[in-house]
Amino acid sequence: MIIAGFFQANSELRNEMSKQFKKRDYTLKERRFIVNKVLGYCPNFKDMTIAEMELVIDYLIDDN
Repeated sequence: MIIAGFFQANSELRNEMSKQFKKRDYTLKERRFIVNKVLGYCPNFKDMTIAEMELVIDYLIDDN
């Protein structure tokens, strides 16, 4: 099932992104600022694509 795999990957990336934000104790405004800094715009978190989430996660991991 390709569709189930897509949604699971999407969910896993969203969880990873959330974990990275929580690790740094970012507020919602700070999270939006980081996403805007990385992507150049701030989409709704639930509407982010896999590629967008991967970019944000990579930025957060490299930012350590």
